[in-house]
Amino acid sequence: MPALVLPLVEAVTRWPARGALVGLDLGTKTIGVAVSDPDRRLATAVETVKRKAFKADEARYLDRFPLTQEQRDAILNREYNRMLELGGNIYFTAKLGATDGYSFQHIAAIMTGSTQEDYAKMMLAGGRSVEGNRSRSGLELPGKSEKGKKAKGKKAKAKVEAKAKKSKSKLRSGKKAGSKRG
Repeated sequence: MPALVLPLVEAVTRWPARGALVGLDLGTKTIGVAVSDPDRRLATAVETVKRKAFKADEARYLDRFPLTQEQRDAILNREYNRMLELGGNIYFTAKLGATDGYSFQHIAAIMTGSTQEDYAKMMLAGGRSVEGNRSRSGLELPGKSEKGKKAKGKKAKAKVEAKAKKSKSKLRSGKKAGSKRG
C-alpha cells in the first residue's frame, strides 16, 4: 500500500499519543535526520546526509523513502507544482531547488509560468490576485459542488466578519485586540 501523504496539521491527528517521530532538516549542503524520544520532548540527531549523495544517484537515494511512483517522478523531473499536488510543501521544493543551485525566486517563477524578472515585478507590486490562483485550491476535486463551495465561502466570510466585529468592540472598550485581559 502506498504511503499516505498529508499536510502536517492533518497528519498529527493520526499519530498515536506517544512514540518517536523522525524529522528531516533539508539544509543547503546536508540533510539532517533526527529522532525524538517516545514522549516527543527531545530529538537526537541520528545522521547527516550529504546532498552530494542525493545528487550522485537521485533515483537510488529516493528508494530510502516510502514515495509513490508519481511522487518519485515529480521529484526526479523537478515538477514543482506536481510535488505540491502530491503532498509536498513549498519548503521542500525550495530546498530541492537550492540543491540544484537555484534561488527561490527562480523556482517560484517556474511554478507561476513567468520569468524571474516578471515574478519579481509582480511580487513588488503586491503579489498576484487571489482570484484564479490561491482561491482555486481544491475546487476542481470531485464532489466539490457549486452549492458546497458557496456555503463554505459564506461560512468563512461570516467567521472573518465576526472576528473583525469582536476586535472593533474590544478597541472601543479600550481592550487590546486579541487580548484576554481587560
